[in-house]
Amino acid sequence: FPVTIAPEDYAEFEKLEEGFYRHYTKLGIGEQFGRLPYESVPPELVRKEFDRYIQGNGEQESYFMFVKIGTQVVGYVCGWIKNKNGCYADPRIAHLESLYLNESERGKGYSSSMAEAFFSWARSKGVRACQLEVYAKNRDALAVYKKWGFEEDELILWKPL
Repeated sequence: FPVTIAPEDYAEFEKLEEGFYRHYTKLGIGEQFGRLPYESVPPELVRKEFDRYIQGNGEQESYFMFVKIGTQVVGYVCGWIKNKNGCYADPRIAHLESLYLNESERGKGYSSSMAEAFFSWARSKGVRACQLEVYAKNRDALAVYKKWGFEEDELILWKPL
């Protein structure tokens, strides 16, 4: 794949996050909670999300990379290693928090390369399993994750109060 990976600045993330947000809006994700249009999202919230991704959500070992094709940043992938407290023989698990690729680059195998880079990093840290969360309305992503070998484990339900 002609994918090169390099760290970039916040402005690149902001462009990608707008595409990510608009994609979710198109799918109707978050409408039950009154999702705001992207233009109404305060810039400090986008910055906070970027910082959370870069800092690994407070976990000690985190991963973030921008993906470039040529000179254009077209996506990002991030995650971390977390400890599942409780009664587990191996409590460390990789958590793939977010993977976004511009719509124009989908279907070309890039997301598989992005995920594999994350999985490889996690394996290098001695982690043997990975989990992620996906919205039920994001059926295309769910199909890709299942193709990669992910299986359903937990369900998150909601109801209005």
